[in-house]
Amino acid sequence: MLRGLCASLRVARAACLVCPLLLCAQETVPASRFTDSVGVNVHLASQDSAYGDSLRVRTAIKQLGVKHVRDGLLNSNVEDYYTGLTLLARDGVHALLYTDVSETSPMLRAFPTRAPGSLEGIEAPNELDATSESWLKEVREAQQQITKATSGTQIFTVAPALTRRGSFAEFGTQPCDCMFGNLHNYFGGRHPGTAGRDEAGTGSYPWTLQLAQSAFGSLPLMTTESGYVADPSVANGVPEDVAGKYTVRLLLEQFLHGIRRTYLYELIDMEVPDRGIRDHDGLLRADFTPRPAFTAVSALLKLLQETNSTVLSEAEAAAQDVLPAAWKLEGGDTSLHHLALRKSNGETILLLWQEVSGYDPETRKVTPVAPQSVVLHVQGSAVPAVLHFASNGALKPVAAGRGNLMIDDAPTVVLLPAAQRVLPAPARRIRSHGK
Repeated sequence: MLRGLCASLRVARAACLVCPLLLCAQETVPASRFTDSVGVNVHLASQDSAYGDSLRVRTAIKQLGVKHVRDGLLNSNVEDYYTGLTLLARDGVHALLYTDVSETSPMLRAFPTRAPGSLEGIEAPNELDATSESWLKEVREAQQQITKATSGTQIFTVAPALTRRGSFAEFGTQPCDCMFGNLHNYFGGRHPGTAGRDEAGTGSYPWTLQLAQSAFGSLPLMTTESGYVADPSVANGVPEDVAGKYTVRLLLEQFLHGIRRTYLYELIDMEVPDRGIRDHDGLLRADFTPRPAFTAVSALLKLLQETNSTVLSEAEAAAQDVLPAAWKLEGGDTSLHHLALRKSNGETILLLWQEVSGYDPETRKVTPVAPQSVVLHVQGSAVPAVLHFASNGALKPVAAGRGNLMIDDAPTVVLLPAAQRVLPAPARRIRSHGK
């Protein structure tokens, strides 16, 4: 599935980021590709934190609805770590694991037997350029070990995450012996579509993707860490409700920009008083209560979930005479983004939002966003259902008379029912008597 995404994403990106909304209609991407693009970071070996409650962690991941997690690849005696990965695999949740410089090819190759069914990807050592002067040599050697371990397997490989701007060009002096480039693109409390924090656009998508290209060339990209700190009292933190709408938009913008998978950081707050660890970047608080970001991501993934275990291709759906609804949008300016996702039953999930700032991390003040008026034209007599993400992350129904929508910076979701193809009646055969 990861290898087949490029063409559809190019269509979606062109439709949703470049064209005026008036000209963009019926550009859809399979919903299953979006849901497959979402993952979350966990720390299953941190048994002195909330991650030590393996049953609640497993339940939380089920409720969130993701099928991909990221963690460190350990060679240790923490059996609950291996058991946790194995149990998640039984739930259909698979792991991308990042290595360290001490791990050899034989150890990496033997790892899948310790957590059967879990390992789907191996990532080079994490942010090594931030801690080691010889990081480049060490990461090249680690990649060689990873290549040997994964040769002849279905395990995908991910390049190292880099922290310094200059490291990208240094790494790019040699081809990356991996399948995916890597980004840790955090936004510093700014909205996902930020123009950057300076005149050079530092931190914006154009700037970040150009930086990635200097390191990884034309390799497809994964973001193995991104997210928001839901605490406005700390640097680059934002209020919980802002983190909720930003997190959903982060996943949508990442997908629109062609990033194959985004692992949110992270599932649960890490609070370990004995080690002086206390943070607020979890989708869940340390007591497992959900923040708006958890509620919102869970609601979106549940909405996009296929009702059948088998996802139909476009040709298979057409054979069943199921057609996506025809629609067109009018109104809005260039800040209005949208993404249309098609389920195999023909239903279209249309998401619309203003990609603008709702919070100033410098002044630490909320910046109200005025809604924009958009008119949705839908072919036929079907009346679409309209939902909106509330401040607590829940999807709430809203009224939309005659297709008039008011779009702010929290995504609006329009459910467009499938249309049934009307086939012409077969021509009657007239028998000619006497022949």
